[in-house]
Amino acid sequence: MTNRLNTCFNSNMRILLALLLMTHVANANDSVWITSQRIVPVVNSAASSVLDQDTLRAYLLIQNQGASSIGIQFGASTVSPSVILTTGASYEPKFVPTDAVYIHAVGAGSIQTLILSGHQ
Repeated sequence: MTNRLNTCFNSNMRILLALLLMTHVANANDSVWITSQRIVPVVNSAASSVLDQDTLRAYLLIQNQGASSIGIQFGASTVSPSVILTTGASYEPKFVPTDAVYIHAVGAGSIQTLILSGHQ
């Protein structure tokens, strides 16, 4: 019985994950499809690349799910952070940057970040 429940649960989770990856997001002007969803762990203060440059990117959401604040940079990992997110905060810009996206921990501790991006 337990194996059957686990198999059913795993199948349902695969279906749910597939649906989440193809989520449709509508805003006032246009609608986009979520084409990338991932959780990124970062364990130091060095900037890590989380998204490559994408001129077709039409949606971006970054949520800090870790215990430390994060800094977000656009274009290059060596520039000062454009945005700093405290624990539990999220960033969903109205004007979506198409540059590469970098994140790093601000202060001590590891972080975990949810990143959603999409195209029209």
